[in-house]
Amino acid sequence: MIDGEVIDKICAHAKVTRKDRVLEIGAGTGNLTSKLLKKGATVYAIESDPGMYSQLDARFSDNANLHTFHSSALKIEFPDFDKVVSNLPYSISRKITERLLMYEFKLGILVYQKEFAEKLMAKPEQENYRFISVLAQCCADIEILDPIPPSAFDPVPNVWSSIVKIKPRSVATKEFINFLHSLFNQKNKRIGNILGGKIPAEFGQKRPHNLNPVELLQLYNHLY
Repeated sequence: MIDGEVIDKICAHAKVTRKDRVLEIGAGTGNLTSKLLKKGATVYAIESDPGMYSQLDARFSDNANLHTFHSSALKIEFPDFDKVVSNLPYSISRKITERLLMYEFKLGILVYQKEFAEKLMAKPEQENYRFISVLAQCCADIEILDPIPPSAFDPVPNVWSSIVKIKPRSVATKEFINFLHSLFNQKNKRIGNILGGKIPAEFGQKRPHNLNPVELLQLYNHLY
């Protein structure tokens, strides 16, 4: 991300202070990192690309508030953090969102591809209503804040992006995630056929995409 105004907007939404421990996933060469450090926060920056990581590490080598990690964000154990502020790698949007929701934190300000941001907020019966829609809405309040044009990036992508606010309400368990996966991997089947006869009758003839997040959470709680 190269647009300074967009980076400033992200930091403003995050309300970063000196007391914050900020996780940044996909730090790149450090344009967002720099702004976070200027706010006085402790920043844990993860970057998997060797070339970008070398530039990131060298650029801030004298800043004690920055801790860099040359690793995949899907594999590393995250340090304790209270905010996550990131221009995420779009290729791992679903997997990293699922993983983040398994951690306890106060606030996320994340940049996603526009279509994925809309998927996080999708409703039952909509074409883009998926497992991650239910998981995100069960565990957090989700809000799309601002659009970001392709010109904010170098190289320029052929998609628009969105700044998304995630305000967690609860921590996702692996059991709940597996439950949702089992349903949405067979989303065109009736729930009674997926789960058997141990479910309330009102759910049996419905399909996963017919139920809203609250109903799916109620179903999970009934079973487990």
